[in-house]
Amino acid sequence: MRIGPMRHRVQVQNPTMTTDGVGGRTASYSTAVTLWARIEPSRGEELQNANQTKGRITHKITTRYASEITTTSRLVYSSRNFEVVQVLNRLEKDEQLEILAREMV
Repeated sequence: MRIGPMRHRVQVQNPTMTTDGVGGRTASYSTAVTLWARIEPSRGEELQNANQTKGRITHKITTRYASEITTTSRLVYSSRNFEVVQVLNRLEKDEQLEILAREMV
């Protein structure tokens, strides 16, 4: 694995469910681990819903293996948030992960 292109410092945040006084549940995110990653834009798309246009950009994020990263995680780089869609353990060696993510704009 080449670590040179991994120049983005990202936080892996996982949700914690808390209950309020009336039986509802809310999710709050806490940082599980901070690591170096490579963020590559893959494609862009626009969604049209109720006369509002919302853009989503799909990225491929490559990082060293971290068991804390799941499809419920979100990645934070600077002020940008990425929703994890899919996590691939390359060659099943627990060395490198390829993450398909959507940037929420």
